[in-house]
Amino acid sequence: GALQLFELATGDMLSEESQAHGGAVWGLDVGPRGASLLSASADKTVCTWALVGSRLVREQSIEVGDDAMCASLTPDGTKALVGLLDATVKLVDLDSQKTLLLLYGHKLPVLSVAASSDGQLAASVSADKSLKLWGLDFGD
Repeated sequence: GALQLFELATGDMLSEESQAHGGAVWGLDVGPRGASLLSASADKTVCTWALVGSRLVREQSIEVGDDAMCASLTPDGTKALVGLLDATVKLVDLDSQKTLLLLYGHKLPVLSVAASSDGQLAASVSADKSLKLWGLDFGD
């Protein structure tokens, strides 16, 4: 899967990362300060990217165990919520790459995830037509 960076004002492509992922890119999120990206892919990884000038530079690639359908950074940019094909949501610490929470409850793949502005709650939406709200302290 490729990532392309465009100049919004002109529509010109600034750069392309043709080998960003080994599978389709299903989701993107822009970091809290606009200088980073998080990508989610069918290759079972999420990657963090830094915007350096007009180029994307991969910072890390994190294995998540199943196709990553979507991903979202927490407001502080230190963790990622990842919605998976297996109908779970993972909260991953970006520094250690460890799973902090594994949230079960959906019956079909998770299509979208987001954290609240205070980082205390997460929301997930699934192909099973359900919306779930989660407490990020303990997953309740």
